[in-house]
Amino acid sequence: MERIPRIHIEDGVYYVTARGDHNGEIFKEEQDYRGYLSLLKKYKEQYGFKLFAFVLLPTQLFLLIELREGITLSEIMHDLNGNYTKYFNKKNSLKGHLFQETYKMNLLEKNQYLLYMSAYVHLYPQWLNSAPQAAGYPYSSYPVYLYYAGFNVDYVNTEPELFGLDLGMKQEVGEVLSTIKEKDYAGYLRSIPREEIKILAQDLKKRMVLGSEEFKEAVRSRIKAYWREKCRQEMFFLQQRLSDLEEKGGKAGEWVEEFRQMEGIK
Repeated sequence: MERIPRIHIEDGVYYVTARGDHNGEIFKEEQDYRGYLSLLKKYKEQYGFKLFAFVLLPTQLFLLIELREGITLSEIMHDLNGNYTKYFNKKNSLKGHLFQETYKMNLLEKNQYLLYMSAYVHLYPQWLNSAPQAAGYPYSSYPVYLYYAGFNVDYVNTEPELFGLDLGMKQEVGEVLSTIKEKDYAGYLRSIPREEIKILAQDLKKRMVLGSEEFKEAVRSRIKAYWREKCRQEMFFLQQRLSDLEEKGGKAGEWVEEFRQMEGIK
């Protein structure tokens, strides 16, 4: 499949992973986690994307995002990670890259993978033994799910702003919970066999796009249309530049005419 240009795809969600440069720490203390969540809130409001799940770990982070039309994932991650890097470097008197040069992402069919991927993200700290239970890890959106599902979770109610409740995730959490009977999200997570999670992890490494054949075909069509439009815009800009050069005459005009003949531009 063609390179995905990280644009809005109908019925698609992006699973985004970013790691510290050379697997170094990107979060050292609670203030850092709060700082990243603050930026996440800012750009969620600015760009209007949906945030279905997140987890922040000392050396890596995971986001589950749905874009709106006209906004690219590249714009969001450039501003989010770029400004967090400035904050982190200034705070720690550092220079240079904080994250690995490029974040990684998968595009998934929303109807098929949304619930499963939210569980995948929330269970990750438990698999890494960062917490005895997924709900006990503080820098995750999992407590937000428990809060909106009606669980009495003291550490969520104590400082809700730390756990993403002020990120405006109520709509997104409700969308996920609506797919589960009685909104028993904790029970759903407990029911997922570890072997299934291993298979999903392998699929995410092997394939950039996961979903039905119909979804994959729709992605191909959307990507082709995107690149056609990009080429059309760039060709229009090039023709404008050529016309400007041609008007100047002389050798520039001769070069323009020769270029037009080679490229078949009328």
